[in-house]
Amino acid sequence: MRIGRVTVTLLRRMSRVGATAASVVLAMYACGENIVAPAICPEYCPAAELVVIDSIMPGSVENDSSYSGHVQPHQAKQMQIALDDTVVSNGVLRFEEFEEEIVLGSSGLSGLVVAVDSFRLELLLSRRSEASELTEIAVHRLPAGFDSTTTYADLEPYFGDTTLVATLELPDTVIGGTVSAILPGDALPAVVEDSLAASVGLAYRSPQAGFADIVASDSTSLASILIRYAQVDSIGVDTVPGTDTVLVEFDTFLFSSSQAADVNTLTVGGSPSTRALIRTNIPTQIVDSSSVVRATLILVPSEPVRGVAGDTLVIVVDGLSTDVGAKSPIIPLPSEVGGLGIVEVPAGWSDTVRIEVTHLLRAWRASPSLPRALSLRAVPEGVSLSQARFRSSRSVVGVPSLHVSYVPPVILQSGGGQ
Repeated sequence: MRIGRVTVTLLRRMSRVGATAASVVLAMYACGENIVAPAICPEYCPAAELVVIDSIMPGSVENDSSYSGHVQPHQAKQMQIALDDTVVSNGVLRFEEFEEEIVLGSSGLSGLVVAVDSFRLELLLSRRSEASELTEIAVHRLPAGFDSTTTYADLEPYFGDTTLVATLELPDTVIGGTVSAILPGDALPAVVEDSLAASVGLAYRSPQAGFADIVASDSTSLASILIRYAQVDSIGVDTVPGTDTVLVEFDTFLFSSSQAADVNTLTVGGSPSTRALIRTNIPTQIVDSSSVVRATLILVPSEPVRGVAGDTLVIVVDGLSTDVGAKSPIIPLPSEVGGLGIVEVPAGWSDTVRIEVTHLLRAWRASPSLPRALSLRAVPEGVSLSQARFRSSRSVVGVPSLHVSYVPPVILQSGGGQ
């Protein structure tokens, strides 16, 4: 039994030793790192205070300007046909020439077209304004002789009742996708009697202001097509039905009014598209040495945002790889900065516009060789009449500015605590 008592005694002693060790460990942690408790040892605290400075810098923008013509209407990926109190916009399409013969089925044999029964016009609709039950697209026949220099006034006489060949209804359930209309066989006489080429004009018709955006051939060659249904001469049979299809050769949209912007404004959007170039004058110590928490570009409209009722202008702020003025190459907004450098403003907007550009100031610190300048553009570019005009650095009031929140460099002082 003595062995048992000795064992119990040893166990008791080990238990006391363990408790003492545990107390030592707890004491070490109590005097050492404790991420929950506040600092109690002044000698381990830095002799500096973290400060966030929030500043609106009126003089942070200088030497700004606007440049037009980056994307012309005939180069845009969409055509906006629209109707508003102040503007009318029509789309025009010239198709490739049809062939005199049509291939019949899979035989590879072809026959001469002797009569045209009808045409089918198919358009790809990308978006439209808020639906109206009476909204439709009027299709007019046009002469073939138009190009990028043709103006709205040149073709306005061809958008009357005498040239109307079809109407394409847009029910309130249709927002996008393929829409089509059937044209009579004699609707496009040039195809039968002249050059075998067809041209049509598209006009927006509705009792209320609105728009419809049609995908253009610069986006996809299959955006708009024209199908011909014809009677074809065949050996052994008088005629047999045949069909063929042509693609768009040229398309654009023409609008009734375009007022030049004042040279003292910064203009973004519209068609032809306009970009604004803004050069900044931020103190070097903020960009190069401080940690930028947030930076916002502040723009004050000089007038309400132009555009058709219901349309929205999307503005993106890009950095520049080099500053050479109007042709400065941009650094497109990376997808991983989601939400930064972009803002949506509806037609008629007149309040201050704020765009976060934190990512750009951080990029300037990471790459000191980048020009400290911003480019503002619409996306997609040149596809609509929507345009914003802001006050510039030359304005008397409401000049562009940057609102920057930053943490200046922390300087540690020696001799903190005793």
